[in-house]
Amino acid sequence: MSPTTPWSDPAIRRTILGGTDGSKIAGVNPWGTKLSVALEKRGELPAPDLSDNDAVHFGIVLEQVVADEYCRRTGRKVRRSNITLRDPEHAFIGGHIDRWVVGGGILECKTAGAFMTKEWGEEGTDEVPLHYIVQCRHYLMLTGADWCDLAV
Repeated sequence: MSPTTPWSDPAIRRTILGGTDGSKIAGVNPWGTKLSVALEKRGELPAPDLSDNDAVHFGIVLEQVVADEYCRRTGRKVRRSNITLRDPEHAFIGGHIDRWVVGGGILECKTAGAFMTKEWGEEGTDEVPLHYIVQCRHYLMLTGADWCDLAV
């Protein structure tokens, strides 16, 4: 994996199949499809404007809170990842993980409103929405990490 420019750059996002794209391609993401990914990457469909999206806003605002709580509950330490990762053999595969877990693994921080609670199992289980599992597997492949925790 090699670092490139920040993941927020739309021009870079168009050149990379990221973790969210993977779940759209797999047909398990409620917010996109294979076709929408293809059209976005080819520049025929603008990427969705998420600047006024409350779920995205609070996901960003609360990411550190979720990571801090994960550390408190697990006793693990995490490091922020501020780079876009690209697969060294397949440069079109990339992504941006939320945190590295010190000592191994990665952490994805999620916020879920009340409308999504039925999609999650009990704390500590692997009952999570399928699109997040696909995203985590994408990041595991990309980073070579052995495991990924989702903190919600």
